[in-house]
Amino acid sequence: MDVSKQPVLDALVRAMINEQDGYDFYLAAAERVADPKGKRMFTSLAGDESEHLRIIRNEYERVGQGQTFLDLKTARKTLPAQPQLRLFPEKSELAGMLRRAEGDMGALKVALDFELKGYQMYTEAAREANDSNQAAVFKYLADQENGHYELIQTSLTYLTDKGAWFFQELEKPMFEG
Repeated sequence: MDVSKQPVLDALVRAMINEQDGYDFYLAAAERVADPKGKRMFTSLAGDESEHLRIIRNEYERVGQGQTFLDLKTARKTLPAQPQLRLFPEKSELAGMLRRAEGDMGALKVALDFELKGYQMYTEAAREANDSNQAAVFKYLADQENGHYELIQTSLTYLTDKGAWFFQELEKPMFEG
């Protein structure tokens, strides 16, 4: 194997594991949270993680075969229905994490941690990318994780302080000074 592509393959394997962990967590959280809106949010996040995982698997297969990364637009369209590479992380930690999460707010706090770690990992991978397509894919994934983080943080704010949430999200105050 070409040694120069090993760092990229390693980053893609870490990315696949991260996305699979996120997918597993979000599905499990959707089953456990009480609020129907929370269930829909976690199910939607699981769907996003599944799409990210398919993009990453496709890029992994291409790099493994000596090909270059697809550009982001093509990568998002070219999602294999049944990817060849299947990675299943240990799920033994997932049940314990959800037990310790203590309800909807706890699940949101665990989800924040997942998204922050994913964001940091993809930001680093984009910084170390070998070409513009690699950088674009990893930046896209970092942006997705950041968007998830913001959504989860907003949900957490809503659950902890509805007054502040209403003021920030609906009133959108403009401070001068």
